[in-house]
Amino acid sequence: VFAKGAFEDFNLRLIGGVQDREFVSLDPTFDSRTDIENSRWVLDLQADGTWGNHTLVSGVNLDQSENFSSGFGAIDESQTYVGVFLEDIWEVTESFTLISGLRWDDFDTFGSEVTWKTGAVYSVIDDILVLRGNLGTGFRAPSFIDLYADSSFFVGNPDLDPEKSLGWDLGFSLYALESKLEFSAAYFRNELEDLITSDFS
Repeated sequence: VFAKGAFEDFNLRLIGGVQDREFVSLDPTFDSRTDIENSRWVLDLQADGTWGNHTLVSGVNLDQSENFSSGFGAIDESQTYVGVFLEDIWEVTESFTLISGLRWDDFDTFGSEVTWKTGAVYSVIDDILVLRGNLGTGFRAPSFIDLYADSSFFVGNPDLDPEKSLGWDLGFSLYALESKLEFSAAYFRNELEDLITSDFS
């Protein structure tokens, strides 16, 4: 489902979807069968508008999923997710732009997290050289298998915290031949906390 509307000062966009899957996996080597069922619905609402030299983008994300798998210890769990975000694109000058964003995500399986991001874009020489940089936080939610698996091959941990990160990047772009030719380079660095990984010991 998709719908959008344009008003005098802002735009609205609504996206919704429903998914229902069933999957059977047969392994003749081990004479085993795995049944997987997944049902999910999502709803995303986004609004954006420009006021002066600020462009604001905001939105709400809703996601409800139910998962069953006879493999990995017969997972039969559900999860509800709510996300809210706000972003401000501020054209300070014709050549300098600041971008700031804030996001709140809530999972009923392990709790909520707040992340943020800020960045800048500076056109040193119009249509020739652009510098950019970003700094922000992020996280990765543990999957159903990470949380609930219980088999001889893999055991999950229902007490897992989300994987958190702090990252930054710096880069530039060079343009030539009226922007038909572009060369870009960037350096990235991420620091991770509560890394979700597998222990085979």
